[in-house]
Amino acid sequence: MTKYELTVVVRPELTEEDRDKVLAKIEELVTTSGGSVLSRDMWGRRELAYPIKKYKEGVYVLFTFNTEAEKTRDIDYKVKINDDIIRHLLVKVT
Repeated sequence: MTKYELTVVVRPELTEEDRDKVLAKIEELVTTSGGSVLSRDMWGRRELAYPIKKYKEGVYVLFTFNTEAEKTRDIDYKVKINDDIIRHLLVKVT
């Protein structure tokens, strides 16, 4: 298994309960693909460098997880189509 980091920016107007559901869904994507979540680091609400989808700030969260390389395409796609996530970045940790 390979180690990856997934940084997501969640819409700022979501309630804490709704935000937790979105983050739990991401963890579920990783675990159902046979991976394991190592950590979830909540960076909090921050101002964006430039507006994205008319948002000037967002809630940043960093996930660190292990999974097989071929499973990352599905995780990336499902995070991309989630309307509650403004932006995301999935990288392999070397």
